[in-house]
Amino acid sequence: MKRNVVIACACMAMIAGLAFADESKLTIRARTKMNLATVYLDDAGTDSGVSVPGDDRFGVEYKSDKAGAVILLKGSLITGTVELYDYYGWMSFGDLKLTAGEWDHRKADIIDKDASNWGGLWDLYYGPLKVDATKEGGVVFMSESDNITPWKSEFSADYAFGDASVAFASGSNTKDPYNAMEQFGARGAYTVGDAAKLTGTFVMTAKDKATVGIFANILMIENLNAVIGYSGYLDLDVSENSLNAVELRARYAMDAISLTSHNNVTLGDDLMILYNMANVAWKANDTFTPCLLVANANVSGDAAEFAGTAGNTLTIRPGVTITAQKGASIDAGVKIEMTSPDVGDSVTKISVPVTFRVKF
Repeated sequence: MKRNVVIACACMAMIAGLAFADESKLTIRARTKMNLATVYLDDAGTDSGVSVPGDDRFGVEYKSDKAGAVILLKGSLITGTVELYDYYGWMSFGDLKLTAGEWDHRKADIIDKDASNWGGLWDLYYGPLKVDATKEGGVVFMSESDNITPWKSEFSADYAFGDASVAFASGSNTKDPYNAMEQFGARGAYTVGDAAKLTGTFVMTAKDKATVGIFANILMIENLNAVIGYSGYLDLDVSENSLNAVELRARYAMDAISLTSHNNVTLGDDLMILYNMANVAWKANDTFTPCLLVANANVSGDAAEFAGTAGNTLTIRPGVTITAQKGASIDAGVKIEMTSPDVGDSVTKISVPVTFRVKF
């Protein structure tokens, strides 16, 4: 483990050295999370004090006009475990951009301007949903519909021409040879003046498994940024496992107040997941931005009843972002999670999440 940390730090130092070789830009970032307390209203015996979730991230990025590289480490300060989370390099030749490594290649706007560094439900990217009780809100995407690089080692080529662009990618989760026709991604995008941005994505994530994403980013209404689209997870071998989702996200800004909403309706074989999230943020001044997030996930259908996952999860999180300067902030709040399964006892959990982040 120490050897991995030394190698990772050496790579970061090399990139930092390159940044001072010319007029390129160097970005360094660090994010640490903790939970100050956890209280279960229904079972006080499971209450706990301060905990660290092990989702700390540290990284460095070097970028010039024609090339760049990123190394982002993910680990736990408590256990000392560190792993490479993102690592990739890119270079451009006019309108052609080539990228290789491990990263997420997304295009559609996920409408997260007020996300700060909260994570959790703000990290719920486009895609049909599935139940995961370990995640905030009780749901997670089955498979991303706007990411053409979902593997561990990837390569992509992007080409822009006028208001249009295309991108192609391929990758693998193992070092073994693979069939590129079974593991590839393709995307087309087109900008309609100042009115809208359109994207269409198709990814063969593995043999007989595919995702589809079609999105329209509506920009024609002043102060409103909205995305409407379709996400699909296709099991070409067992069609009953396929999922389809309609998605709508929007953010409306009114001077110092902004309202964001994320909505997803996922339909499967005897299954429906209805997810709605609303967040209001008020930029009181350059230092304090109070916010309130409310999200609800409802799971129903015979398949959910049979699996024991039918029910409702309500998440409420009032909080505040405290900003020292641009790129340096603390997020702190109180999170209330109320889980009400159709079968079994309800659970109410209260926690106090805090996130510390610096980027410069």
